[in-house]
Amino acid sequence: MADITFDGLLHDRSSDLALIIGNGINRYIESDTVNSWDRLLIDIAHEYMPDIKAIPKGIALTEFYDVLELKSGAPTSELQGKFRDLLLTSRQYRPHSAL
Repeated sequence: MADITFDGLLHDRSSDLALIIGNGINRYIESDTVNSWDRLLIDIAHEYMPDIKAIPKGIALTEFYDVLELKSGAPTSELQGKFRDLLLTSRQYRPHSAL
């Protein structure tokens, strides 16, 4: 039986695992357009769904990402790479430095 504990998953899937902790900090500081998770996902989505202007009300960001992944037809690693590249260009604000 597979080890599905947190430590087991980290060990067994370390080569293809991304862990992003936290989302709230980017919702409560002056970075609405710079570090916005919504904006980041919309920027990626425009390549595959050009008519999308915003994440629909009531849709969680993770659900939107899942739909984006299905609609894109791209390999998961391609979308993860785009996500990573955009995260690397995010600005760091004072609250980020305090963490």
